Amino acid sequence: TGKGAGWISRVYSEAVARPRGTVLGQEVFDSGVFPGQTDFVVFRDQGGWQGLDLVLVEDGYGYHSPHDAPTEVNDGVILRAGGTTIDVALAMLPIMYAERSDAGS
Repeated sequence: TGKGAGWISRVYSEAVARPRGTVLGQEVFDSGVFPGQTDFVVFRDQGGWQGLDLVLVEDGYGYHSPHDAPTEVNDGVILRAGGTTIDVALAMLPIMYAERSDAGS
């Protein structure tokens, strides 16, 4: 989520049935040990966006490689990730709408 975006983690933890999370991945990326980044980093760095990064860890070696293919991802994983995304987005809408309303006052 990034600095100052703890509110997103709180929304996530309240919005999904079985929230799971760790800062380990962020620590690994920030340390420079792992040369890659997530797809979200461009939005964070170039646009100043805050967000929630969902990561699939099973068989992650193929991600963004010539072996990457939708058929390599379990249907249940896609279903859970999609459900999580929808749950969090719906929980964020009232917060984002309230912020816009407050800014217009």
